[in-house]
Amino acid sequence: MVALLAIVAVIGYRTASNSTAGFVEYQRLAQINATMSDLNTGVYQGTTGLYSFAVFKDPAHLEIGYNGVNKALAYAWDIPARTNPGPNKEAITAIVSRLSGFLPLMEQSEKDMMEVMRIYNDEVQKDARDLMERLRETAKYAAYINSTSALVDITEVWDDLAAARSSMSRYAQNRDADDVTRTKENFTAIRLAIQRLNDDLYTTEGQTHYRNLNTHFSDLESSFDNMSALATTLEG
Repeated sequence: MVALLAIVAVIGYRTASNSTAGFVEYQRLAQINATMSDLNTGVYQGTTGLYSFAVFKDPAHLEIGYNGVNKALAYAWDIPARTNPGPNKEAITAIVSRLSGFLPLMEQSEKDMMEVMRIYNDEVQKDARDLMERLRETAKYAAYINSTSALVDITEVWDDLAAARSSMSRYAQNRDADDVTRTKENFTAIRLAIQRLNDDLYTTEGQTHYRNLNTHFSDLESSFDNMSALATTLEG
């Protein structure tokens, strides 16, 4: 960023040094200064948008970054039409090169974020809904066989799953490592409660419910681990 602004300043200095007296020349320099100011604003918007997106994960910030870089590129290409290109050609080329480098960086950042959100929406959310459905079915069966202990354990799983879903949702948006810790703590409690159901649901049908809960919970753990691993890699 600092290097890019330095290049912008060099062009303004060279143009002023090569200028001649006269109102026409004054107008030309004023136009160049305005273009350089607009270019500088575009660069600032581009870098600020990219940084804000990295911190807040809001696509609106990335859109600001895209607009800023594209505007800055347009202004950079406009400079040769308003000034003597000879002494400024190298600086203009450097500006365009540096600005162009921002675009693939922003595109990759957007792609990475969308992949994390895809895993959350298509896998984590689906696995959590499936587990909730299995819990409902198991609760009905526990009530049918009048197993109070099973109903207590199912309620504990339900409560911890609700808390885990809240933490996972926040993590998908904000990438706060504390939400991973909270989710893992909820998962540990869920796993222990499901293990107790192995004794509570002692019938053949009850054991089928137990195995289904285990399978769907393992799916949820795996999908969340995939999402958090990708997000951690991107943050690093």
